Amino acid sequence: MSCAKIENDVKINEQLGYEESSETIDFSWYTNRTVTKANPTYFVGDVTATGQQRHLNSGTSMGVFGYFHPQTSGGVAGTWNRSAGAYNTPNLFYNEAVSITESAGNYTYDYVHNRYWPRNKLDRISFIAYYPWNELNTSGAATDETIVEPFLDTRSERQGMVGFYYVVPAKSEDQVDFMVSDLCLEQSKAVWTDNHAQGLTGNSNGKVKFFFHHALSQIRVKSVAFDTGGNELVSLKINYIVFKNVAVFGQCIPVPDFGSVDATGRVPVTPSWPTGTLVAKRPDTTQGVTADVCYDSSTDTWDVNKFLLMIPHTFFTGATIEVNFDVTRKNLGTGEYYSYSGNTLSAPLTTTSVYEWQAGKIYTYNITLDLKQIKVTADVVDWLDAGEDVIMDN
Repeated sequence: MSCAKIENDVKINEQLGYEESSETIDFSWYTNRTVTKANPTYFVGDVTATGQQRHLNSGTSMGVFGYFHPQTSGGVAGTWNRSAGAYNTPNLFYNEAVSITESAGNYTYDYVHNRYWPRNKLDRISFIAYYPWNELNTSGAATDETIVEPFLDTRSERQGMVGFYYVVPAKSEDQVDFMVSDLCLEQSKAVWTDNHAQGLTGNSNGKVKFFFHHALSQIRVKSVAFDTGGNELVSLKINYIVFKNVAVFGQCIPVPDFGSVDATGRVPVTPSWPTGTLVAKRPDTTQGVTADVCYDSSTDTWDVNKFLLMIPHTFFTGATIEVNFDVTRKNLGTGEYYSYSGNTLSAPLTTTSVYEWQAGKIYTYNITLDLKQIKVTADVVDWLDAGEDVIMDN
């Protein structure tokens, strides 16, 4: 780190009333957890498990935004400005990378630019986070490889709130579990006063507790049957499955519900994906995404570790699921074998009861094949503990 950067951090801490002797803001809530696969580096939560997942993945980072609210005149505690036209400034943390490290079941959350809890009990700080963290270039813009791009919203009722542009990687093994946290509102360590209950949290340990939500839709594919037309099925091989004319670039707007803030200052946030013009230049929103082969016909099993992580949206006109397969059948009357290779069939996604993908939902597509058409149905369930998918806790 450069000397200029260190000096700048010291100035920020001094301007916000912090001292080196104050206690560092800490994100290290930790406990044991399990993990399954999508991108094995950036997927959180095991759909076969029964308990909540308590941690983001070791070796990755989350991005944090911190808003300092100084006390106002008359000794009134600082607040997040919720008035229309108001502006809230992430002047404490702006896309700060908080790295996650695990050792023997203990998790540590570190970041470079140290910030401290204010000694004044009336100074407050609000926090919001996302995962996984993406580094922006020196001008603050996205690079071609950026998957998650944070930005500050400029609409009057949300000024200063973070939003995100998201690009779906073309390969399922590269897709990440994009999550956003609830808003930690007007936090105060309050350990510097005689009454630790002062402030909304009164955390004597100085830790910030984030609640994360899955912001994407999880898409699974299962080929369960081939209509043999009265003959015997010898073998079936799925070469590929592709979703066409589905969104691969979107804008996620976390919507806070200030009317439901709890005693700890937790404001529930809903990840929303509004439609309309997107200002950033990104890939064609109707490009297809190729799914892994999720079904093994030789063992009649479904690989639960293979799926897509997609942008929630109402299906475009022309949204389809396409299957390419090889099949061998035996004619029971003549005993002759017939093989058909490279068959490509498709069906509209809206032939099922599902006409959209929603955040925090798992969609399992069931496919019945013959040589002329495919029939598609879909099952929908909540993602594991949707709404409280990852909770940092001790």
